[in-house]
Amino acid sequence: MLQKLQLSNGTLVPSYCTDFSIQVKVQAALVEDDWAGYSGAAAGISVQFSKVNWIVHHSYPTVTSLLSLQKLAGIQLISEKEAIAATQLAIWHFTNGINPDSAHNNLIVLQLYAFLVGGANIGDALQPISSLSLIPAGPTAGLAGDKFGPFLVRTTARLVPLTLTAISGVQLVNAQGKTVHQVINGEKRCG
Repeated sequence: MLQKLQLSNGTLVPSYCTDFSIQVKVQAALVEDDWAGYSGAAAGISVQFSKVNWIVHHSYPTVTSLLSLQKLAGIQLISEKEAIAATQLAIWHFTNGINPDSAHNNLIVLQLYAFLVGGANIGDALQPISSLSLIPAGPTAGLAGDKFGPFLVRTTARLVPLTLTAISGVQLVNAQGKTVHQVINGEKRCG
């Protein structure tokens, strides 16, 4: 089931459920994590994360055109509902060992599912690129020698190394005036 999760900035992100046995709590705060944090893996479920990642990058809604998805999978007459159902089933196949019942799924869903879990799915081990935002929480400009900011750091990465490209004498410092070379989510930094 394709759900729209709301980020803290109000952006809606389409998301599939990775675990058949867990109900999404829509109002709960969610934290982006890498596959190592997946609860099924801790419970001893053998999950093929690279296969799930491949599905997410080669199916709907990442492949936004249903016609393109049809051609990619070599099937006919696909609807948005069929694309979503097949994609969710394929994800659960690799995270929970779910196999669809042919008596309860239409032929198009089964065909797209077969493509998504079949030989074309070579896996994709790449994790999504982490996001980084610096949110001004004070003045954004100052005179030479003055501090300005602070800037609130928002990132999905665990730790972000920093490289400053600026004119001579400019530094990125913390509230105590010490130069910083890395940040984590929620920190405030001055310029």
